[in-house]
Amino acid sequence: MRVAFLLTMLAATAVPTWGELVFPDAFWGEGRPAGEHLWVDTGGWARWEFQRVPPTGHQLSLDIMVWLRDPTPQELPVCLRVSTPSLDYWRSLYVSLLPWQRSGSAVLYRARVWFFRRELRLGSRLSLLLIPQLGGLAVSVSRTSAVLAIAEGGGGTTSVSGQGGGVVQSPPQARWLPETIGTRQRIYLSPGVYLGEVGAVVPGHYPDREDWLRVNLLPGQVLRVSLVSLHGECGLALYDPSGRPRVVMEPSSRLGLEYRATQRGAWQLRVRCTQPAGGARYRLEVAIDGGLP
Repeated sequence: MRVAFLLTMLAATAVPTWGELVFPDAFWGEGRPAGEHLWVDTGGWARWEFQRVPPTGHQLSLDIMVWLRDPTPQELPVCLRVSTPSLDYWRSLYVSLLPWQRSGSAVLYRARVWFFRRELRLGSRLSLLLIPQLGGLAVSVSRTSAVLAIAEGGGGTTSVSGQGGGVVQSPPQARWLPETIGTRQRIYLSPGVYLGEVGAVVPGHYPDREDWLRVNLLPGQVLRVSLVSLHGECGLALYDPSGRPRVVMEPSSRLGLEYRATQRGAWQLRVRCTQPAGGARYRLEVAIDGGLP
């Protein structure tokens, strides 16, 4: 029997440390309660309320951690929906959680998503929904399954001003990406900062709405990407070497992702902008390391 479950946040347990940690003030959902945990399948959901987010830091990360019993898949797709009192809609993100730790017959899955305070119009309150996307499997969540962290001075090389778009000051080492047409012209990226343009007029072609880029990764390496739209709004997506989508993010003025590779090969980034007619420009920062802290 499915029941509604409500639990007010009482205490914080150990989680990966990164910047200033912010724990939810309330947690509830629709599923099967088991002590302090809630088992949620594709017909249910879990929700966390953060009501005391500090005003410091323009960038935040969200760690999602859920448990799953054997048999366990190589990845666990979920839908995350984020909202604040100043937004008039829920922002949806489709993310694949990856195995992180095993305890007996249970496996802990984890993912990290980056947000920008300005884009979410974030004050002190943030709402988060998790909806499993893998049929037939129920995940175990609790009050500490979702944790926010405040970036300490991140993005110091970027300043934004104006309404709707902005002026971004890029570090001097930023490199321009050549214009690509279609999915066959894909550029391989190394770690660094890049400037790109979508919708530029190329003789013999209509303005292109998207850029496709490649990053070579080894299993266990962590890809971190930051995207800032300089004109209009741009979406960001990550595809594995087989062409399957792993992260799809809706168009926004600022986006970021962090993903640990599960296979060797050329992972693909897609930048798609909503106002390509005038040649929408963006700033892309790529970093690769051996694992999450």
